[in-house]
Amino acid sequence: MTDLEITRLCAEAMGVTYEVHPIRGKILRYWFMDGNTEREFNPLYNDAQAMALVKQMQLFIMPEHEGLNWAVSDKSDHEIVNDDDLNRAICECVAKMQTAKK
Repeated sequence: MTDLEITRLCAEAMGVTYEVHPIRGKILRYWFMDGNTEREFNPLYNDAQAMALVKQMQLFIMPEHEGLNWAVSDKSDHEIVNDDDLNRAICECVAKMQTAKK
């Protein structure tokens, strides 16, 4: 799954707004309102947004292999083990959950 697909599925899970190019029909960006300010949605690289996914989706995070890897799962055992990138493990787990809903 590409980073764009992962971000799209995480945005859907959080109800984040997105902007589509009027001619090409491709998504240009994901964003949300924080008070009166527009903020980019990119939980792969934004720690606070990744943690918001953890809270919203009620995920479990466990260190594996002496803390070198992260395992993230939900109640349905959609588990992702990722090397040292916790945000990616969180986002991949949410993307897998969203894919299973469809």
